[in-house]
Amino acid sequence: MTDSPSFFKSFLAGGCGQIVELLTLGHIATRVATEQQANPSYSVLKSIKNIYVKQGFLGYYQGLRWNIVMGFLKGASRWGLNNTLYNFFTPMFEKESRLVPVAVAVTGAFIETTLILCPFESLRTLDMTTSPGIKLDLWDKIRQEKLRVFFRGWNRIFFRQIVTWVTYLSVYDIIRQKIMKYRGDKINSYDKVFVGMATGATASILNTPLDMLKTQIQKNEPLNLRIVSAVKEIMAQHGIYGFYSSFFARVCRSSWYSLVTFTVMDQLNALPERMRLKRVEKELD
Repeated sequence: MTDSPSFFKSFLAGGCGQIVELLTLGHIATRVATEQQANPSYSVLKSIKNIYVKQGFLGYYQGLRWNIVMGFLKGASRWGLNNTLYNFFTPMFEKESRLVPVAVAVTGAFIETTLILCPFESLRTLDMTTSPGIKLDLWDKIRQEKLRVFFRGWNRIFFRQIVTWVTYLSVYDIIRQKIMKYRGDKINSYDKVFVGMATGATASILNTPLDMLKTQIQKNEPLNLRIVSAVKEIMAQHGIYGFYSSFFARVCRSSWYSLVTFTVMDQLNALPERMRLKRVEKELD
């Protein structure tokens, strides 16, 4: 990655951008995708209707509390973590520069999965897949399962995040370099949004089946469903489509995320200059 915003800007833009994105369209898209992952035969429209019939309008925001915390931490830390890891590994692999993105991807995926994604995704999925009318007693769940409730499915999320980091570190730069070559080393806000959307769509192609398996296994936890059994069951009942039933909702989410995050980032980057110009105008007056 060649873009290196300051830690403060990346923290603020990532965290605030993620919250704005979640409170508008992002969480609803995630909720619909989770509904499809729990019921692979559902279309987007059927999932939207089913959520409303069962829970009303507030059903679209089920699990929002965990998504807000997880989204802010992930959005706030990702840019800073990426830059920190690049600065750490670049001198270490000075003679083997090709290993730097690999080291960054594996380390970033491990930190993100362990400290942020696995705990809060587990709680969010548990919240979203709890049947209406059944009160989720989180503290009782923690007392029963101890830390396991926070780290269920860690290996699947870790593998998914490695795929995500590798995709972003490779596809993002490939598309970005092509645009810069075409435009003469110049890239504007619209280009950044397009690059982010294209990268997110590519990551969704690879990650949607992994999220489908994770949700199915967590949903059927009392049956002790294994990965191989989950794959066989989805293939037998829904075919290959079952693994990608939530693809459209996930692409909508990643596209909206790119639009909001890069817009907020650009506004924050431009803020100091706008403030300077206002001070100059006041002095001239």
